Amino acid sequence: MGINTGEMVAGCLETAERTEYTVIEDAVSIASRLEEIAKPDQILVGPETAKLLKDAFELRDHGVASLSGVSQHVRVEEIVVSI
Repeated sequence: MGINTGEMVAGCLETAERTEYTVIEDAVSIASRLEEIAKPDQILVGPETAKLLKDAFELRDHGVASLSGVSQHVRVEEIVVSI
């Protein structure tokens, strides 16, 4: 799973055949790329989400990643889940 926090643009895109609701911006792209690189048992979060969660969850630093379609390098953290 990949989670990120940030500004985005949301709205409906219409064509003659259909209407589709979508969201765009780097915040959305980062979440999507984090989801792609996460293992099945991982929850990876971007830097803004990590700031919001740091007092409530244990986070494991995965360093800085270059994510496809994202203009800047992104610090990646993992939410550590104990059972």
